[in-house]
Amino acid sequence: MKIAILGPAGSGKSTLSNKFSSLGLKVIEVDKIVHESYESNEMILRFLKTFVPECIVDGKVSRKILGTALFQDTNLRETLEEIFFEKVFVPLLEELKDDFIIDGLLPKYVNRINFDSVIYVHTPEEERVKRLLNRGVTPSRIKEIVSVQKNIFRDPIDWR
Repeated sequence: MKIAILGPAGSGKSTLSNKFSSLGLKVIEVDKIVHESYESNEMILRFLKTFVPECIVDGKVSRKILGTALFQDTNLRETLEEIFFEKVFVPLLEELKDDFIIDGLLPKYVNRINFDSVIYVHTPEEERVKRLLNRGVTPSRIKEIVSVQKNIFRDPIDWR
């Protein structure tokens, strides 16, 4: 069985994924894969060096600088999302023969993978903000995240 867990930052996706993981199910964390790809995927690094060179600090990707750039430039963010999906996630998912749960996939990609089930985790914005503050996310970054994700998660998800 292939399951996608969707929802905005701070909604509880990871908490739910951890429950599945404790039951022995394979969980793929999108954020973890993305962050690992910043350092290991040559195509991603070339893209970042070309279009967001300021995010490369001492030879490493500064997620803080990159995040600021991505929140400010929708076209840049969407282009990078597409590269990640096509060049990182699709090959990864093609290798998986077993059942898995993917935590944090963007809604726009749900119909491009043959999922058996999609779980959307809804949590009121006020609670999500509290959770993000507890993680150490700054109020200004939370404002950026919430603003961008209002557009990403505004429409109902039709996954079939």
